[in-house]
Amino acid sequence: MKISHRVVLFAAAAWLALLSLAQAQGLPMGKADELGFAPARLAHITEMLKGNIDKHDIPGAVLLIARHGKIAYFESLGALDPQGKAPMSKDAIFRIYSMSKPITTVAAMMLFEEGRITLDEPVGKYLPSLAKPQVGVEKPDPAGGPATLELVPAKRATSIQDLMRHSSGITYASPSCRAPTSLAPPETTATRPTCSAASSKSSRASRSTPSRRSASSTRSA
Repeated sequence: MKISHRVVLFAAAAWLALLSLAQAQGLPMGKADELGFAPARLAHITEMLKGNIDKHDIPGAVLLIARHGKIAYFESLGALDPQGKAPMSKDAIFRIYSMSKPITTVAAMMLFEEGRITLDEPVGKYLPSLAKPQVGVEKPDPAGGPATLELVPAKRATSIQDLMRHSSGITYASPSCRAPTSLAPPETTATRPTCSAASSKSSRASRSTPSRRSASSTRSA
């Protein structure tokens, strides 16, 4: 059965929107012990997060634990904005960067467990735009000048497993990188871009704190 990539994207988005949906749809609160959790141990989580905030490891946190359609634990701690000292809110939206990868992988593994996909299938089966990847191969200049980059077809298709284990060859685009490399499985001879340390520093510095939206804008997102 052919699975639309929208299925995976929807599942990942559902995980990302869990906190907002819990409020927007009125997910009921339950008793922790009745849901199989030890209240004293949940209290340890609160104390641990407070300790991390006090040590300035993190500015703040929002944590929701639910089971069987009921919320066992839902707390917001610390600051939403370390500079402005605004308190963390339960409807805060976080930029999670590369942590979207495990969330999307969980959604894909759910499809795998249901027998709807296999990990060795080519990604192009579900995402046609990735069906014919090309890779960049550097060609040295016989005259000693700068090497040129030649795009050639990849020796094999990129698999779902390649995306999960970071062996697809897809890289971040950056003006300071030498050249983009597109979808390069291990068997290819493509080269990876080389980025400057300054670029890496600026990328890390651009990471921001969570933002807060109204309940209506959060739901529409």
